[in-house]
Amino acid sequence: MPVHPNENLIRKLYSAFNDRNFDEATKLVSDNFEWLDVATGEVYRGPPGVRQFMEHWANAFKDAKVEIKRVVATDDSFAAEFLGRGTHTGALESPTGTIPPTKRRIELPCCEVGTIEKGKIRSGSTYYDAATIMHQLGLTVSEPAGAHR
Repeated sequence: MPVHPNENLIRKLYSAFNDRNFDEATKLVSDNFEWLDVATGEVYRGPPGVRQFMEHWANAFKDAKVEIKRVVATDDSFAAEFLGRGTHTGALESPTGTIPPTKRRIELPCCEVGTIEKGKIRSGSTYYDAATIMHQLGLTVSEPAGAHR
């Protein structure tokens, strides 16, 4: 079965992150792009927003990579499941303050869903468990229920 062109679009977005090619990522989103980080409530807008969102993670986890597990795409929407991995070597900015580098590795299961218009990513949301990050960084005592192992 042939791959839907929008699946290729989404895979290009993750490749841009893995390659730190943020200029390429800005070309993949619409001018009215809007992205929600569900765990933090932060919203990123426009092509500069996709750069800001990606740089946020790349600055905190300099070796971060996304391993795609599954992408489903239609003419106007997508869903992607992936693992985000990296070592916390830079400051991680959060709505509650800056988390200094812990030098610990994380492996974070994530899911992103969104819409596509006229061949560009229009909107989306990133879903992950912030408690899993905090535990893996050594910032909480107990492991969250259902944590990835």
